[in-house]
Amino acid sequence: MSKSIPSTASTVVLSILVVLLLPLVGVAGPLLNSGWIDHSSGVPDKNLRYEDFQITEDGYVTGYIVNSSEKNLPAFALDVWTTDGMGTRILWRKTLTIGNLPPHGKHLVKESYPSGDSDPARTKFRFRLPSSANYRNR
Repeated sequence: MSKSIPSTASTVVLSILVVLLLPLVGVAGPLLNSGWIDHSSGVPDKNLRYEDFQITEDGYVTGYIVNSSEKNLPAFALDVWTTDGMGTRILWRKTLTIGNLPPHGKHLVKESYPSGDSDPARTKFRFRLPSSANYRNR
């Protein structure tokens, strides 16, 4: 009985495929559902992030709002909405009021999401601080 030993060339090709494809599997989830929250002007706020947002099977939008700064963020409002995969149609919209958020603190979001014809895997999340939301005491 002889064992088949893969050739060096096929091992190299397989290794390259694994190296190239595994990060894509990991990237598909977190990068699509995590990122910086924009000011009303469209400029990202480098102190405020959203992480791990998803539409659950039981009909909720869940995820975290994260203060990535070293300062406490006083209460603020946040617009959240979902769009179709191309970003051309708004499917759901909500304004959240977030209480004080300590440095590196996380606020759990769990909001009811209407069932419909949208595919959760193709749904995009959008976040923006409304223009009237001045959550820093300067």
